[in-house]
Amino acid sequence: MTQLDLHVPARAISPSQHLQPEAPYETYSIPPALQVEERFFKCPVSHDNPNGPHLDVFVRICRSLARSHTSATTTQPKQESPYILFLQGGPGFECSSSTPAYAGVLKVLIDRGYTVLYLDQRGTGLSTCLTAELLAKQGSLAHQVEFCKHFRADSIVKDCELIRKHLTSDRQEKRWTLLGQSFGGFCELTYLSFFPEALQAVINTGGMAPVLDVAPMPVYERIINKIKQANEEYYAKFPQDVVRVRHIHQFLVRHAPKTPNGGTLTCNRFRQLGLDLGMHGGYNRLHNLVFRAHTDIVQSGMLGYRTLEMIEAAASYDSVPIYSVLHESIYCQEPGATDWAAAKVFQAQLSRLDHYFIGEIILPTMFDDYAGLRPFKDVAFELAKRQDWTPLYNLEQLQKNRVPIVTAIYIDDMFVHLDAGLATAKHIGNCKELITNRWLHNALRHEPHELLGYLFGLLQEF
Repeated sequence: MTQLDLHVPARAISPSQHLQPEAPYETYSIPPALQVEERFFKCPVSHDNPNGPHLDVFVRICRSLARSHTSATTTQPKQESPYILFLQGGPGFECSSSTPAYAGVLKVLIDRGYTVLYLDQRGTGLSTCLTAELLAKQGSLAHQVEFCKHFRADSIVKDCELIRKHLTSDRQEKRWTLLGQSFGGFCELTYLSFFPEALQAVINTGGMAPVLDVAPMPVYERIINKIKQANEEYYAKFPQDVVRVRHIHQFLVRHAPKTPNGGTLTCNRFRQLGLDLGMHGGYNRLHNLVFRAHTDIVQSGMLGYRTLEMIEAAASYDSVPIYSVLHESIYCQEPGATDWAAAKVFQAQLSRLDHYFIGEIILPTMFDDYAGLRPFKDVAFELAKRQDWTPLYNLEQLQKNRVPIVTAIYIDDMFVHLDAGLATAKHIGNCKELITNRWLHNALRHEPHELLGYLFGLLQEF
């Protein structure tokens, strides 16, 4: 293959020697409990070309303020607080949009003695972000496609390894623990596949990737049944919404209203609000949007600005292009085109159920409907035709794994199918499972104390 030049902002380019954080980095406290450190690291765009262009990768490090003060004032040998790296769901979502707070997941981890690292995976948040402007700087479509291929889990994990080696260079314990939610759990399995020696333990919540599948089609053929089930339960709870949704669709076909940022609210885009059906509280949130939109149409013959604003915010694909552009590639374990696999399953099984919402289904029409995705349309269509995907997992290494791993598998998960999750857990050595119908996909955010309590309990059994 011809070597392609890659272009990133001048601020993000540096010669690849030893990984160094940008200086100076900032440290501040959030009383009464947290000390926060914010650092940028430079990682190569392509880890196969370490002397080429680099990207900024942002990490927010949260420590116990009390332990930090104790370490600074005591004459006793400094005790190391073990590192735990949080890998966010996605692909394409960031961590840095939330202000650190001594609550939820962070409180659980701080109270257990960890120093917590929140990574903005490459292309997201405060890391060098994959934007339309950055994409355009790559030049030709071929260059743009090649550039986007460097934002999969294998590159994310290699970034993590460079950062780990730097942060532990003066530590006795060189390994760290991982906590991965959803796609973050997929990244954990990539990490276990290629760098198991770097890991002390792995905690996986809703992220048992279907590693035994080699292409996306079987993934979506399983998931579509969970989406149907969620719709049936939703309409059993809100039967009047069948008529409301069909009325809304009729309005959208006639008027094709614009969203506040210039997107188009089509029927398919409205149906994508069903992503929330897989989350705790999602049925009620979705009903609120349906009821509000229908009320607007009945009262005024149009959708109000506030309603359009709420719909736009509820399915915010505009601001996370990686999610749509690279979504199907996260299921590619061998060469072969993704070819809009989810859209084909949707067309075959859901298109005629016109009142049914859809879940994690990426449609080619999204690149017309969402203003923020339009600049990525050509790249997305080219990526859907690409054949040269490389493996994200080493199945042999996973099978002989000795790193302790615990995982929460949700029976009613609408995003990671139960059967695939169980098959993956069975394949991975040294893996203990919590299998439950108590929680949905966002359980880590919904009830972090209880969920992590169970999982840390399983870790203690090793």
